[in-house]
Amino acid sequence: MDWRRRFIEVLQHDRAQHLSQIELLESGRCQVHEMRDGRFVDTTAEALERTRGYLAEVERLLGEEGVSDA
Repeated sequence: MDWRRRFIEVLQHDRAQHLSQIELLESGRCQVHEMRDGRFVDTTAEALERTRGYLAEVERLLGEEGVSDA
């Protein structure tokens, strides 16, 4: 298998993982908390924003490789 095909497969896997994570976070079935100043703080909104950013980057790379939604 050539490196380009493997790269595309990894990106498609990442896209699926990010979409699943976004679904879990948006549905409320999963939350993210961090310890800040000695207490746990809900950082779900921040995690969702980060994940959407990661997804956008993966989508950009897939677009550069000529891959549409699959």
